[in-house]
Amino acid sequence: MAVNGEIRYYELKELVTLKRAFLSIGSNLNQIAKVANESGSVTQKDIKDMQEEFKYFRAAMQNYLFDISPTFIS
Repeated sequence: MAVNGEIRYYELKELVTLKRAFLSIGSNLNQIAKVANESGSVTQKDIKDMQEEFKYFRAAMQNYLFDISPTFIS
């Protein structure tokens, strides 16, 4: 990103883990919604699985969120 004639580079590779967590939760939620729509109910195991996914996601968020500082390129 260029700001006031400076090029700032942000290293965001840590966000890949968060992206994976989002994709996993979204996929599982879609599967549960499909079953719920087809059968009219959701199992306790489905709910427990989603709770575990959210725990994983919360841990990923806590481990990878940080202040983003640019590297200046001249």
